[in-house]
Amino acid sequence: MGNVNKAKLAKASFLMAGCIFLSASLWGQEDASTSKQNDSRQDDSFSSISVLPKTFWFFDLGQTLNDAPQKLNITMKPSLFASYEGGFSIRKTGLSFNFIGGASDVENTYHILALLGYHNFALRFGKSDYTGTASWIGIACPGLPSRFSFTGDFNETALLYRFKTDLNDPKNPVAVIYVGIGYVVYNLPTQIDAVFNATADYNSFGNPTYNKNMTFKYPEFIIGYDSLDENLSLGKKTGFSSWVNSELTLGSGSITIDNATAQRLGSANPNRVLGGESFNESYLSIKIVYGLQWVGTWHGCDVGAGLGASLHMLASYDFETHRDDEITMYPYVSTDITQLSPIVKASIRW
Repeated sequence: MGNVNKAKLAKASFLMAGCIFLSASLWGQEDASTSKQNDSRQDDSFSSISVLPKTFWFFDLGQTLNDAPQKLNITMKPSLFASYEGGFSIRKTGLSFNFIGGASDVENTYHILALLGYHNFALRFGKSDYTGTASWIGIACPGLPSRFSFTGDFNETALLYRFKTDLNDPKNPVAVIYVGIGYVVYNLPTQIDAVFNATADYNSFGNPTYNKNMTFKYPEFIIGYDSLDENLSLGKKTGFSSWVNSELTLGSGSITIDNATAQRLGSANPNRVLGGESFNESYLSIKIVYGLQWVGTWHGCDVGAGLGASLHMLASYDFETHRDDEITMYPYVSTDITQLSPIVKASIRW
């Protein structure tokens, strides 16, 4: 594994540990909140709105600490993003349904998510679309522009298991922590590096090329937690407390570059031969919201609000090491995407 990969793995491990620590610490936290009476409702409904007033994007698409610097620059406009959620549960049957729809002030940027639950289990379906511009400052790629606009999408299907928080109510679907498995597909303009003559401690890189719309597909493992939804849904705490919403996703899969990309990589490195068009890629997604939440009652309804900061990091790494020779090269992809934003959320349950 190269030095750069070790640094990236250390950064990912640090963020993973922080995500798990925040969730675990809040799970065991006792605060000055007052207890409410047990909820006698058999069915309930809820609605909420989340607003990200401004989003900031950061992209790292190359081995910037090594001899393969980033040549593909991606820009997404900081934007306001509003998300609306609604749902209901029938406690007698253990059935629940959630739907989230969101839109941005940037054209063609939105997301939808549906969650169908039965007791502890839930099926989650999600789709997000996004737009941006990209510019290429590397060696000219025949047939590809040096600057272009793009539209991409992110799709996920997952089966989740939600651990109970109220052991006295076996039909309560609310969870402190949920785990699951799923499958994710997304596409994005991607820099393709050429790696060769790698040793245990160092990778050598040739000239890169890029793919305007590369597709990534991964089976995934998920673990997550949301304290605001938990307290609001169970109706057991009122007052102020810390708000933590965190989700960690890990995946791995085989990626294959298309023939046109393989030919461009070969043209950019005429003194080398391509040893293969497939490589193994690891996928990591971390979502963390941390801030302050308040839960109370209003006209017989449970109401809640949260104010905090939202961090979403998505990364794909190739940790494979090749030890052939200086002539044989392999495709290599390393991607870090970070989205940072303040977030405001308000919810009501009746």
